[in-house]
Amino acid sequence: METVYIETTVVSYLVSRPGEDLVVAAHQQLTREWWQRRRRLFACFISDVVLDEASEGHAEQAALRLQALDGIPRLAATAEGQRLATAFLAGALPAKAAGDAAHLAIATVGKVKYVLTWNCNHLANAQLLDRLEPIAATAGCFDYDIHKIFADLMTRKSAEDRSHPSVEDASKWAEAVAAENPLTVKEEPPREP
Repeated sequence: METVYIETTVVSYLVSRPGEDLVVAAHQQLTREWWQRRRRLFACFISDVVLDEASEGHAEQAALRLQALDGIPRLAATAEGQRLATAFLAGALPAKAAGDAAHLAIATVGKVKYVLTWNCNHLANAQLLDRLEPIAATAGCFDYDIHKIFADLMTRKSAEDRSHPSVEDASKWAEAVAAENPLTVKEEPPREP
């Protein structure tokens, strides 16, 4: 069974109140579908960093996040992981991303295949991954391509998923919206000098 490290943004979207912003609402829906339908296909892991972050903020939401994470095995923070997180911060990540460096280091040292995250600033960021990979290799913590640790597990479709009504409905809805609201470009007449 493939392994996945569940980063805090995922559980935050899972339990948060429905968002009015379309992107947020889409992230919430995709997260809930993954949690209900795909999570069982992976050996899932979290860390104390996830639990610490999940316990912050509004008390009711924090309780819901912690409840959702209950029973998921934790990867231990190790000296090797701490050294790698420090190296990530020294070489590629800003100081404010210490938690993100810890997530990545713990998952890396734990040999987890995927990190599931909505954090595109510091974790699911191809440009940063290019800078983090040689740091991990130099630290001797990593013997595979760092890009493999991140995957679009939210939209990767199995045969079961492809027939799911929400996927078909979303496609039909997008086509209907496009048909009703075609993009047109009005050409303005050239201006006289």
